[in-house]
Amino acid sequence: MNGSRGFTLMEILVALAVVGIALAALLGASARATRDAAELRDRTYANWVAQNVLTEIRISRETLETGTQRGTEVMGGETWQWTADINAAAVPSLRHILIHVGRENVEGSIVTMSAFRLTQPQMEAPIVPNAPGERSPGDDENPGGDESR
Repeated sequence: MNGSRGFTLMEILVALAVVGIALAALLGASARATRDAAELRDRTYANWVAQNVLTEIRISRETLETGTQRGTEVMGGETWQWTADINAAAVPSLRHILIHVGRENVEGSIVTMSAFRLTQPQMEAPIVPNAPGERSPGDDENPGGDESR
């Protein structure tokens, strides 16, 4: 050997193999992180759709009958399909609501949400405070606010 400095072909191949393995591991981790972020985004949007559907059912003033309701909703630029299965509960005045949400035209659901609601809404008309300038009954009793009167 002539004592020249430099790397042999074998050293270069080993170094390239080590770099290749490290890059493959990094790409795999990056792909997993991207897939996990997309799945989390989808679960978040599907959860919001389920909460919206449940809120609409809860605030409805109609009697809640057993059966299935279906619909679609746009959330996050995507169309989501939902199904609300409404079943009788152990208590006759309650209904069990099971909401399934998934991507439109894709089999299976991403999120399932469960809740209960009375068959008849209990709230009558909402209580609205007096509009500015209107007087409530009893306002005339002490108009100045002076306790000595």
